[in-house]
Amino acid sequence: MRPFNPPPSQMNPYLMNDQRDSALDPLSRKEDVASRLAVLSFASGLVLCCPLAGLVAVLTGALALFQGRGAVQETSWRRYAWGGLSLGVVGTLAGLLGLLVFSHSQAQWEREGRVLFSGPNNALFELSQENHAGFHAEFSGPGATADEEALSVFKDRLANEFGAFLYCNSPEVVKIEGEGPWTIGGYQAVFASVTDPTIRSDFPCEIVVERLPSGTLRLVRFEIRSDDAVIEYPTTLPNEVPQGG
Repeated sequence: MRPFNPPPSQMNPYLMNDQRDSALDPLSRKEDVASRLAVLSFASGLVLCCPLAGLVAVLTGALALFQGRGAVQETSWRRYAWGGLSLGVVGTLAGLLGLLVFSHSQAQWEREGRVLFSGPNNALFELSQENHAGFHAEFSGPGATADEEALSVFKDRLANEFGAFLYCNSPEVVKIEGEGPWTIGGYQAVFASVTDPTIRSDFPCEIVVERLPSGTLRLVRFEIRSDDAVIEYPTTLPNEVPQGG
């Protein structure tokens, strides 16, 4: 079935000659759509840091070339389409590579940096929030299996001796070498007074960590000292390798 083209008598007399020719030529209309898509593709491709923009550039560039098939090869919009398509591929790959690097850095921090920097901070925070499952997840060995009653007793001892837990970290960069488990000192656990939360005190803390087969570091034991007491969880284990804090 042939497309209907209105006779010249029905054409808008105010159209310019090139506009009238375009209205009569379906290929010209396709080229107009293709040129718009090509410009959109090129503009999207310039945003190299965003994978989504790269995908838009690739899709619109490919659609522009498909839409304008059969047009004159020398038309300028084709350069924009190919340029946007190429930039889109580069931008998408660069964005995906950035996401992979970021994910790897996060995983590395989870495996190594978090425990070495903050010691038992996450475990004590989870305990203060009554999240015993989260507390257990920070440990390997006996510390990961203590029952609810033992954790409640331990929490009460901490509150009675030190106060309400705030945070724990190491003022220095901590590194480990050799085979574990490793004993690491130099951490400071900060607690607030139960009667006056504005009063804060810090206490020296020591941890024992080991590396799981997955590469993740987990707490084995930690202890917090005051002038009057030493509170540890869960128990002292033999064959520990001392490391400088």
